Amino acid sequence: MISEHDPADAFYVVRSGHLIVLAGDRHINDLGPGDWFGEIGLLEGRPRTATVRASGPCELYRIGGTAFLEAFAQLPPSPTLLDSVAARLAATPPPSQYANPEPTPLGRDEPTIQRS
Repeated sequence: MISEHDPADAFYVVRSGHLIVLAGDRHINDLGPGDWFGEIGLLEGRPRTATVRASGPCELYRIGGTAFLEAFAQLPPSPTLLDSVAARLAATPPPSQYANPEPTPLGRDEPTIQRS
């Protein structure tokens, strides 16, 4: 789905299926329907902090980075989202470990469903 150190360009919500989250070779989380990922790189303006892989067939909602950031700026974030971001940041390597710490450019695109 996404690879650690790649540019952050979208936010994803799991519609169905299960995914695993890896930081380096360390398993750090499992995701299922209703879970989300991709927010850290977008909010922090840095490359992906983890790799997310499907463990079988899955469907994801994909929201482009620009659309996500515009919505985030217009609506107050939920405490659940803020708690999740804080917990995920605590579980990921610090930005100094990334080869390219520069913010990544975002393109405009519409929310889509991605199947794997």
